[in-house]
Amino acid sequence: MNEIRRVLVAADSSACAERAFAVSLALARRSAAELLAVHVIAPVPVASGPRREPEGEPTFAETRAPRLAAAASAAGVEAEVVVEEGDVADEILRRAEEWPADLLVVGTRSGRGPEEWALGSVAAAVLRGARRPVVVVPEPQGPAAEPALERLLCPLDFSEPSFHALEWGRALARRFEARLALLHVLEWFPEEGGAPSAPEYRIDFAEEARQRIRSALPATAWEGVDRELLVTAGRPHREILRVARACRTDLLVLGIHGRRGIDRVLPGSTLCHVVREAPCPILAVRPR
Repeated sequence: MNEIRRVLVAADSSACAERAFAVSLALARRSAAELLAVHVIAPVPVASGPRREPEGEPTFAETRAPRLAAAASAAGVEAEVVVEEGDVADEILRRAEEWPADLLVVGTRSGRGPEEWALGSVAAAVLRGARRPVVVVPEPQGPAAEPALERLLCPLDFSEPSFHALEWGRALARRFEARLALLHVLEWFPEEGGAPSAPEYRIDFAEEARQRIRSALPATAWEGVDRELLVTAGRPHREILRVARACRTDLLVLGIHGRRGIDRVLPGSTLCHVVREAPCPILAVRPR
């Protein structure tokens, strides 16, 4: 896993962005990283010409930016808040490349349908275009307090992306002194006439999966990491979400299957479902 030295967060005045900033602040503080908060003003065409912010109202730079800077200073994090103009996702990605950022953090609204999220959200556009890992932060259900980051969940399907995500999960668990749960979902769909679901079959497949997880890394790689192995059966996204809620997960570490897959962010995909419905932030990691 690359060192996290620079964290970029998309900032605005929404509840989503406020929680995203709290998450980015926690990640930067625990990684001793710099923080860059980027607010993008998207031009809105009106009859009298382009108007970027409502006239007569306090601007982001006048109100929210000083509060973000003060919060970072109080947390001991070196931070800068900048304001750009243009397409929101494009400007975030441009800044991430120019700085350059090691990690991006972006909020997303809950309640979106699959197609709306996949095709229309800033979070989806950043996921498609980013060359670095992205933390997607769902809309908060309460105050945007700094997350504990004590319980991490990393789903494994034994693909290259999931093993790359495992490297991130292991490193973060050690850095944050967090508990890391490793989850493999046996894909059984009885309603669709899927694989046999008799108990003896499940026991055999579950034990095989646990052994593959244990052998994924040498024993020495797990020194100092509190981990547990979980094997369940069902639809992957449903089981990931169920386990995340049951374990009160603070951060879900998810591997994404290359640029071809993420470019489409297909409605109905595991990634799309998990990002839209997760109760906690998701760190989406692309293979090297």
